[in-house]
Amino acid sequence: MFYFVKEDFNYKALLIVILICLIVGGIFDIWAVKQRRRDKFFIWEYNSKSIIGFKIYGVPIEDFILFLVFTPFFIVTVWESVKKLLIETEELFSLIMLIGVVTLFISYYFVYQHAIKSKY
Repeated sequence: MFYFVKEDFNYKALLIVILICLIVGGIFDIWAVKQRRRDKFFIWEYNSKSIIGFKIYGVPIEDFILFLVFTPFFIVTVWESVKKLLIETEELFSLIMLIGVVTLFISYYFVYQHAIKSKY
């Protein structure tokens, strides 16, 4: 997907987005890992068998690279691709995209409601 939008890509803006995600997300990850069992909503833990082993303040390097760098890159790439398609194509495609997004959210809502009911 990046191949189709690389000539229109604003690399400086992408770098800023990635740096913001690294700083904010990195601080949150480090804080969450340091909380350990002191937090009553303890949710953040890494299994040492499923990581490479190199950590920065308790957070595996994979988390920084795969989640805090690649995720913003993919999101911006998808955003730029959809924006390019919407600008360069007919209104029919825009309508199809809108219907697809609405359908996605509606189906997610019903699946989520079903999951809540089956949990109790």
